[in-house]
This record gives sequence, structure tokens and C-alpha cells, in this order.
Amino acid sequence: MTTYSGITVESLDGHVELTLNRPEKRNSLTLVVIEELIDALEMVRQSDAFGVILASAGPVFCAGHDFDDMVARDLPQMRELMQRCSRLMQLIHEIPQT
Repeated sequence: MTTYSGITVESLDGHVELTLNRPEKRNSLTLVVIEELIDALEMVRQSDAFGVILASAGPVFCAGHDFDDMVARDLPQMRELMQRCSRLMQLIHEIPQT
């Protein structure tokens, strides 16, 4: 299974658990984390798993976008970030396991 820097992926009894794993940053979303979630969900979509659980490490589920990641971006990079985030939300809606 693929190793990620901002999420963990675990297969359990027919379902897959994706855990946001940046508790020190309140599990905020960077482009890297968004890309990792897209990649993991694409793998889940093609698997025989019957369900997916989106969880988080630490006391906060997700603080939203990581402002440190956003501030460093120019307008084209910000558009890319928003497009990838939109793709993630669309994928969550589309895959049969959700």
C-alpha cells in the first residue's frame, strides 16, 4: 500500500479508513494532502471495499485549508488548489463506497 505524508490508509474488514494525520496543524488541508486523498480515494474506488471511513488524528477533524500553504501561492497556483479541492469533493460524492 502507498505511504503518504499527510494521511494514513488502513484496510479493515472490507472497508478502508482514511485518516487525516496532521494533528499539529489541526488536520488542515494542503495541496499535498488533497492530492493524497484523491489518490487514496481513486484506489478505494477500484477496490472491492464496500465502504470508506474518513477520520482524523487528534482533537480536531479538519480546520479547512492550511493558510500557510495558501499564502505562498500566486493566483494560478491558488486556482489549481481550488480545482483539486473541487475534484476531491466531487470524488467523495461519486465513488460507490460512500
